[in-house]
Amino acid sequence: MTLLLWLAHTPGSAQTQPAGTGTSQPVGTGGAQSQSGDAYDKGKSYIDLGLGLGSEYGASIALGGSYEYGFSSRISGGVYAYYEHFNEGYVGYNYGYSFFYFGVRASYHFAKDLKINNNKIDLYGGVGLGYATVNQSAPEAAAGYPADPRYGSKINPDIFAGGKYYFAHRISAFAELGYGVSILRAGIGFKL
Repeated sequence: MTLLLWLAHTPGSAQTQPAGTGTSQPVGTGGAQSQSGDAYDKGKSYIDLGLGLGSEYGASIALGGSYEYGFSSRISGGVYAYYEHFNEGYVGYNYGYSFFYFGVRASYHFAKDLKINNNKIDLYGGVGLGYATVNQSAPEAAAGYPADPRYGSKINPDIFAGGKYYFAHRISAFAELGYGVSILRAGIGFKL
């Protein structure tokens, strides 16, 4: 997040070329400028695919993504889904846990509120509500030892803050910190 704020305030990040150069594209955008000139646009769809690291259940990696639609100049909403699997053993037995998270989420895009005038940066925070389903597996020899009751299916709230950096036209790298699916989510995003 600090890196995104630094990039947003880097001198020349949103300056235009001098008159007579034959272009009005901002300096330093590398062609990543959207039609409206912002990293986040109302009426566009956003697909993020990535990895989640550090869940409340274990130190495994979650795979998944989200889809959001820009409903207004600051608000987007959509759905998410992630899959995570890890093994845990005790008393000499190995148990497998598979988690599937799915739900809805909404984001508030606040780069304009911070007066960040850089069409490559999108900063946002949001909340979500979903469900985590759990499938537990254990070897037959462990029949007398029940699986850990902490890992049951449940309603799964999600809160996050993140940012995107558009390194190419409509393609970004994203990172989110939060609670719910994973502590850190990162990957690649697409604006449609």
